[in-house]
Amino acid sequence: MSEATTTLGFRATTTRDALTEVVRLGAQRMLTAALEAEVETYIEEHKHVLDAKGRRLVERNGHLPGRQITTGIGPLDVRQPRIDDRRVDENGERLRFTSSILPPYLRRTKSIDDLIPWLYLKGVSTGGFSDALASILCPAFDHFGNVYQAKYPKAVECLTKDRDALLCFYDFPAEHWQHLRTTNPIESTFGTVRLRTKRTKGCGSRVATLTMVFKLAHAAQRSWRKLNGHQLLADVIQGVRFIDGTKAIAA
Repeated sequence: MSEATTTLGFRATTTRDALTEVVRLGAQRMLTAALEAEVETYIEEHKHVLDAKGRRLVERNGHLPGRQITTGIGPLDVRQPRIDDRRVDENGERLRFTSSILPPYLRRTKSIDDLIPWLYLKGVSTGGFSDALASILCPAFDHFGNVYQAKYPKAVECLTKDRDALLCFYDFPAEHWQHLRTTNPIESTFGTVRLRTKRTKGCGSRVATLTMVFKLAHAAQRSWRKLNGHQLLADVIQGVRFIDGTKAIAA
């Protein structure tokens, strides 16, 4: 824990304060990475918009003045990238970029529980974002074990023993994470079969049961939708490596 403390640069006071500081600094890095990615995407989308001299009308222009966002785990200091957008609309009014992640009016978010899902919903997927998330989860996981080992040895042993299994979904495509963390695909598949079995008050013989399950599933599949990222299933079957949900590029 001392190594993580030195790396992240927080002041260790009580156990709870130290863990909160780890999460706060990680969230601050995550928010910064998300804002940078948002601006880069915006500029890339408008790189083809040029003036009469062939110069871009949408460019990066330093940073806005620093601001502070109040959260349930403490303040987050943020410097948003600035965009110089010289485009005009049909009325001659200047078009302006407004961040959907951090609007100008936003000064407070209820808690880190709101902040992290909020950033995920923006569809941010960059290396910096993954690193920032790791800076929250990894030290926190280790710190939890160190703090609660004496009080809750069985719980800590269970989490530590199954750590690889708990986090293994990161080794699959990000598009598949939603399905890996839920049993809905299984429950939905056999929901029709379960309902019909209940109505018939029994399954009958083995042959009758297998026949009924096959025909019901065959009919029900007409309304099923494909899994998210179904085109990536071939890569998974072939053993292609994924890191933090992204296909690893061979060196």
